[in-house]
Order: sequence, then C-alpha cells, then structure tokens
Amino acid sequence: MKLSAPAHCTLYRAFTPRWAAEPLSGAGAARSGGRFNRFGQPALYLSLQLETAAAEYAQAA
Repeated sequence: MKLSAPAHCTLYRAFTPRWAAEPLSGAGAARSGGRFNRFGQPALYLSLQLETAAAEYAQAA
C-alpha cells in the first residue's frame, strides 16, 4: 500500500533515539512488521498532525 499527501503539507514522525542516525530508513518497522508492512519490509509511519505522531509513539513504548 502506498499513500500520498499533497506536496505542501507537513508530515510528522516520532521515533526512538536508536533510529536518530537514520530517521528515514524504515528499519525499525522492518524488524517486527506493523499494521501496513510485513516483517523485513521497511516502512515509514507518518502523520499529518504532531499530536497523532506523539500518540503513536506513546502507544508503541
């Protein structure tokens, strides 16, 4: 599944310090899989709102 957003929008992503060196790698999602990616498949989970990104981060912690 691939989704797109308008070029003029801001997207947010919250991640642990472990992934700070490679924030766009998707490697964290590949390690365990997720809602929209299988194990071994990198993915970026992005949000249109900062609050949603923070809530997703808190849920995973």
